[in-house]
Amino acid sequence: MNLHEFQSKALFSEYGIPVPEGYPAATVDDAVAAARALGGGRWARGGGRWGGGGGRWGGGAERRKTFNSCLATAAGIFKS
Repeated sequence: MNLHEFQSKALFSEYGIPVPEGYPAATVDDAVAAARALGGGRWARGGGRWGGGGGRWGGGAERRKTFNSCLATAAGIFKS
């Protein structure tokens, strides 16, 4: 069975398994809004996928300790 992250989180939540808060982003503005909504001092960009090939998203998760580094990562991902 292949599940997307959002599907796994919904299933886990249904059974009381804690899941980290997160937001999808399709633009730099979405990513900035998500980082602001999450607050805190550390963020991560998830990189897991079951569909194969990293493509423009790259592989693995990336952790960021500053808001500006989040912005730079988003700009790199969503550049045209």
